[in-house]
Amino acid sequence: MNGRKGDRLPLSGLLIVLLWAGLLAAGPEPASRSTESSRVKVFYFHGKFRCPTCLKIEQLSARAVREAFPDELKRGSLEWRVVDVDRPENRHFDQEFALESSTLAIARYDGDKLRKYVKLEKVWELVDGDEVLFTSYVRDEVRQFVEDLPDGLPMDK
Repeated sequence: MNGRKGDRLPLSGLLIVLLWAGLLAAGPEPASRSTESSRVKVFYFHGKFRCPTCLKIEQLSARAVREAFPDELKRGSLEWRVVDVDRPENRHFDQEFALESSTLAIARYDGDKLRKYVKLEKVWELVDGDEVLFTSYVRDEVRQFVEDLPDGLPMDK
């Protein structure tokens, strides 16, 4: 090479073409991880000591979720979890969810990040009444969260 400008121009042009071709071959950017792993978790938080009313709320809530959302549970877009917040590994939930007592909560996660949640405090009013009303309340609240997921729910649910 003798250092003339004309000698370098074809090489730099070739590099630009190769970079551009590489970008085209890569295709569009993949969907973000948070969209791929968005899911809803329904938590029943409790302490070590549990009263009969707390146990009944857990039982009715679990049944409502399992009967209304079997496909979502199977797919993993919805999870049912019973959590003893008195266990050391679960104490972080106290602050994350501002827990004061046994609580039924629905949470939206994107990846491992908690995006939003709601505590279903009305279960305490409904637990000793009509089980159909209790079940409808839990099911409808969970459905709102599941419908917000990227895949949502089929329209016939």
